[in-house]
Order: sequence, then structure tokens, then C-alpha cells
Amino acid sequence: MGFLQSIYVRLCSMPDWVYAFSVTFSACLLIWPLKKSAKSVLLFCAGAASFCLLFTVLGGVLSWLIGLLLPMKFYGFNLATDCTLTVCYVACMFVPGRPNRKSRVLMLGTLYVSSLILQQAVGAVSVLVEFGCGVTGVALEWVRNGVNLLLIDVAGFLLYFELGRFDYIPVPLLVVMGSMAVILFTMRQVNSTVLIFSALDITGHVYLLTLYILALFIVLLIYYMMYSVCRDRNMTIEREKQRAYLKATETMVKIADSGLRGLREVRHDIRNQIASMAFLFRKKDYRALEKFFYSYSSDVEERLEYIDCGNPEVSAVLNLESSKAKAAGIRFEYSVAVPQALPFLPSELCSVLTNCIDNAVEACAREKPEKAYVRTEISLRGEYLHVYVENPTLQKRPRAETSKADKQEHGYGKGIVKKIVEKYNGAYHENVAEGLYKVSVFLDTGRDFPSPRRENESEN
Repeated sequence: MGFLQSIYVRLCSMPDWVYAFSVTFSACLLIWPLKKSAKSVLLFCAGAASFCLLFTVLGGVLSWLIGLLLPMKFYGFNLATDCTLTVCYVACMFVPGRPNRKSRVLMLGTLYVSSLILQQAVGAVSVLVEFGCGVTGVALEWVRNGVNLLLIDVAGFLLYFELGRFDYIPVPLLVVMGSMAVILFTMRQVNSTVLIFSALDITGHVYLLTLYILALFIVLLIYYMMYSVCRDRNMTIEREKQRAYLKATETMVKIADSGLRGLREVRHDIRNQIASMAFLFRKKDYRALEKFFYSYSSDVEERLEYIDCGNPEVSAVLNLESSKAKAAGIRFEYSVAVPQALPFLPSELCSVLTNCIDNAVEACAREKPEKAYVRTEISLRGEYLHVYVENPTLQKRPRAETSKADKQEHGYGKGIVKKIVEKYNGAYHENVAEGLYKVSVFLDTGRDFPSPRRENESEN
């Protein structure tokens, strides 16, 4: 069959058009969001139609190439169709739109595997309908078309249990789906060639059809299990983020209440202290007056100690971590220059800060270096919020996982930070150099801010 003839056969084949429509329409449903506007619907239809035409033409081209390169005993029609299908889905991976890349790979991979299984089922259904029920001609073709159109129902199932709503997608799930796709592609080519050159009775095709239905059910069940894993893991991460935020808020309230009580005590005591200083002044005992003044001022400063950088969430976390460091005998240093409001969810901002600083405080408390300290810098760099945390360490490389006994409960911190960083188009970097553990986090604010208030202080 010549090149033009091969394309002509594809363009004039109604089953090929129906198959191309089911594949391209299903793929477009997964990657293109449908907004409630006439323009978006027209764009969606135009894109699906363009993909459908390209899919059909590409199938004809590949049929001609396979006919030239492979021996005649090999059944190349299914290979051409499946290669076209593969090219279509690989191209869909790079089309701008939703969902994120990992979610898209899993959803399109499941659709790809389902399409291969349905194509195998088409052959078995054709034999059963033609030889078992005596249906031929146009009616038989529409039975085949009906099986092909089931792929759109599979796409609806994937949309209902959409993975794009989750930030966390485990990498092993991608490996599982990729392995399934390779295995089914290979098995389809082997099975198609064997079935074409062997004779099976009606009972054999019934068994085959049952096997294909079972395989499709298993594939969709595996996808639902993936959805459940992602949903549960993301719920855990969200709970950890909310817990960090509530903990920081609770600590901020306690610190504020403690500072208020200290202020009341100072106000109550200040008259007596002023009277005592006035008495020493009248006696001209300036040395005793100086000693009394510095002793009293340091006591007041310690009682009224509170970090206020202008941003309530950042202030809450810094006060929380400062109290932890002080209790562990660790010097806490900070330099903060942030606006009063940042375009992040409070729970997410608190999660990033508490996880980064907590790890540093706990590392110092655990390793007990000679001069234990935690240095925190929070500032704006252009349109990015930069969080830098530094502490001395005895490690030679960044820690891969938590050192706490309860890894299930405490193993999410770094993952939470990385997911928040990914959400805000930022960057996360950690390294160990010259005995210092350094962590840098960048979060895209998406806009410029006026010059923020700067809070720069060291605490013992």
C-alpha cells in the first residue's frame, strides 16, 4: 500500500475516526480546563478536532512506514495505531494547562493503558458479535465504535477522582504506571500477531473478553488506590501544616499574655523603684544609683522581652523558636525585614518557618556543639521572600530523614516545606559547609512591596 493510499484509507475509515475522536477528546478533557464561557468551549472543540485530524493522518503515515520496514507476517496495523496513540499522549504531557506534571503523567498513563485494553477488547467483541450473533456490516462497525467510545467514560472516571487537586504525588506511583504501560504495549503487539495467525473458537474469545474486562477493572482499581494514597498523604501534610500554625498562634498568645503580665508588674513596681532612685539621687550616692539603675533596667528588659517585626505570623514563630532556644541554652540570632502582610496562607508561612528553625534548634540540642547558636534571616529579595537558617553541626552532609523515634509522626517536615516551595514557584536548598548546616528557602510573592520594617537583634 502506497503512502497516499495509506493516508486515504485512514481518512475514509469511520472506525478510525471514532477511535481518534475518543482518544483525543478524552485526553483533552484531562489536560484542558473547561471554563464557563463560550470562547473556552470553542477553543476546546477546535483543539480536540485538530488533535483528531493529526491523530488520523499520523496513523496513516506510520502504517505506511511499518509496511516498508517490517515483514508481511507481522501484523503492523495495531502497531501503527498504538504508536500513534503513544505519540499523542506524550505530546499531551507538554501541552500547557492543568493539572501539574506528575498528576498529568498518572492520569494520561491510566488513560493510555485503558485505551490499549479497550482496543484488545474491540477485536474480541467483533468476533463474538459477528459469529455469535450474526451481526455484520454497518451494525458491526457501530458495535466496535461503541467499545472505543467507552474510553470517554474512563476519562470521566479519572476526572471525578482527579489527582491534580493534590500537591503531593509519590514518585513510585509514576514508576508503577510507566511499567504497566510498557508491559501492556508489548503484550498487545504479541497478542495481536498471535491472534491474527491462529484460530480461536467463540469460547476462546469469550475468555479473552472476560480477561480484558478484568484487566480494565484492575487498572482503574489501581488508579483509585493511587488516588487514595495521594489523598491520605496530602491530608496528613495539611494536618501537619495546620498543627504548626495553631502551635505558633497559641505560643504567640501565651507570649503576648506573658508580656502583658510583665508590663502590669513593671507598672505596679515602677513607682517604688523611682522613689528608691530619687532617694539615692538626693543622697548623691551616684555609684549606688548607677548600679541600681542598670540592675533594674536589665530586669525590666528580660521581663518585657518580645520580638515584633511587624508581621504577626513571623513574629509568632520567632517568639516560639526563641523560647525553645533559650530553654535549651542555645543562642538565637535573627535579622528580619518583612512587610506587615505576605501573600501566603498563614499556615503555610508558619510551616516553612517552624520546620526550618525547629530542625536547627533540635540539631543544636542533640549534637551540643561548642558554641551552639541558630541564625535566622528573613527578608525580601526582589519578588521573593528569602528564609535563611544556619546552625553549627557535626554532620558531613544534609540529613535525609528525621532522627526522631516516631518517623511516621515527624517525617513530613521537609516534605511539607518542599511542597509549599513548589506551590509558590520557589526554591529549596540545604548544604553542609565548614561545620555549618545552611538552609535557604525562596517563595515567590508575585509582587513588589514597599521597604519593610527591619528587626535585627541577637538574643542569649
